[in-house]
Amino acid sequence: MTAVVSHNGGASDLVLPVLELSSEVTSATEAIIYRHQLTPAWWQVLATVLDTAHTVPDIARRLNRTRQSVQRIADILVDNEWARWDANPKHR
Repeated sequence: MTAVVSHNGGASDLVLPVLELSSEVTSATEAIIYRHQLTPAWWQVLATVLDTAHTVPDIARRLNRTRQSVQRIADILVDNEWARWDANPKHR
């Protein structure tokens, strides 16, 4: 059997644990969200606004998604009473 060898030096010492942790977080998150009938995309938007309110464009930039996709999810979350609309503090 042939082994795969990387020429990145010690980078794999950091990358592999991060990937393993990411996989564990994803598994734990999926177990929680499916129990509450949320999708992963809904959970990402909700998790973004847990600490403080953000605008839809702010959330989209933070999650590297389109504003339209986040708007659609935000509308669903509000319709299901998982979130609510507040006045935009950036509009005076």
